[in-house]
Amino acid sequence: MINGNGLFVKFTDKEYIDSLLAGSLYFSKPRDFANASGPGTDGVRDPDEGAVVSKFSSDQYDIKVTSDNPKLNKLLSGIFSKKTTVTSRFVNESINYVRTCSLAFISFPEDLCQLHDGTFRIKKSVISGLKEIANFRPAVIYNAVCFEKGIEDFAKSLGTGPNNNPHHINKIRHDCVQYSDTSDRDPKGKIIDYKKMTVTDAMNVGFYKGLSFSSQKKYRIAISTSDTGNFTITIPLEAGSAKKIKSVDDLANCVISLK
Repeated sequence: MINGNGLFVKFTDKEYIDSLLAGSLYFSKPRDFANASGPGTDGVRDPDEGAVVSKFSSDQYDIKVTSDNPKLNKLLSGIFSKKTTVTSRFVNESINYVRTCSLAFISFPEDLCQLHDGTFRIKKSVISGLKEIANFRPAVIYNAVCFEKGIEDFAKSLGTGPNNNPHHINKIRHDCVQYSDTSDRDPKGKIIDYKKMTVTDAMNVGFYKGLSFSSQKKYRIAISTSDTGNFTITIPLEAGSAKKIKSVDDLANCVISLK
């Protein structure tokens, strides 16, 4: 949880706006984002989604790569005789039991700039980052406090009746994504062994994205499930806590008053 004030922003195609306003959220497989396929991926390809990404430096490890080709062997030995960093990407089958939904998070007051009259606008750098995922689409904005309360209320409702958990949801985690060149550690900093990954480990991997995606300001909801497909859940929302905007330009032009 973020336990802070701000706005969540979910860009989508026009036909999905009403369902988002009603609290319906589409959850997909993390590896869908590796090829930017399916609803909710924003069309932004990230081959590291759902994978454990580690980096190994030659000044920390003895890195050796060999080949049956003598000429290639000579070339590789020359490369790895210098200071070199190797990136590994591993996908464990436990990721098949995780579904995610992502939104952008605008944090108050960190992502705001103050005007002369004491009101605020969203920083231009934040707007610029949102335009990369907006693709000229409309969006729904959510009051962050009310939205997170809706997630918590939904989680509490699971298992209270025979028909209240049709997607066999086990755990829910929601938090801001951290941007790093690796994703091989759990929230406590312990290195994840990709060969022995649990489903919880697979959920935690989803809260890391590469540094090149930092402008997206992602907030993510991750669910562990035994369901085999993608699905939609509906969280309860307070009246007035969700609003439609026509484009990211509406956010750029809005004036915000903090009380």
